[in-house]
Amino acid sequence: MKRRIKTTFCLLAAAICFLFPLKGQAADSYEWVMDSVNARIQYVNTTTGEPLKSQFKKIKGYIYYFDKNGYAATGFTKIDGFYYYFDSTGAMLRSEWRADRYFLYNGRMAVNQYVKSATGYTYVGKDGTPVENYSKSRPAKFIKDSVGFRYRNLDGTYSRKTWQCIKGSWYYFYSSGYMARRTKLGMYYVGTNGKMVTNRWIKIGNYKYYYGADGRMTKKVRIKSSSTGSSGNTIVDIN
Repeated sequence: MKRRIKTTFCLLAAAICFLFPLKGQAADSYEWVMDSVNARIQYVNTTTGEPLKSQFKKIKGYIYYFDKNGYAATGFTKIDGFYYYFDSTGAMLRSEWRADRYFLYNGRMAVNQYVKSATGYTYVGKDGTPVENYSKSRPAKFIKDSVGFRYRNLDGTYSRKTWQCIKGSWYYFYSSGYMARRTKLGMYYVGTNGKMVTNRWIKIGNYKYYYGADGRMTKKVRIKSSSTGSSGNTIVDIN
């Protein structure tokens, strides 16, 4: 009986907090600020005066990227191994051509794949520019040897020290030209097949990491053994 009363009380308390939130819990507000010295813009917290840093942010339907100093990126920008393009206002280009290169819906520059163009579909190479007279007679493909996998491009060169989108999946190739497998690469992780992991939890040692839709790690938790000695584990969020 006591347990039932306690449960009912907790539910009522939660409902009251939901309907009548405490003062001071309002979401932080931000405003655009122009740095007159560097002639660049920042998105600043009106309470703390601190700008957003090292992150993407969707603001009124547009996506922006703020660097480690809090400045909005403009022009061609390399972020975690991928190229993006941001216009003069800082807004990221999506599903659009710019400077003879095509930027996908996620903002990344398309490489080694077909993309939409005014004439139908155009094939772009490893540098993002259109490949003239593209022919499938010598298709780009993976080459396997005793060491691992490499990727031979249309021009006969091998991908090195770069991320590359191949048939809709992202792979990373070391400076040696060999494909990365089952390893962390900055904020990303590639599986045994070399593909960038998305929308999945991955356990590495005593931690579990969650990689979102764009492949970036969004959550990290520590797996802690139960002090009672049971076989189960207690997951502690350390974010």
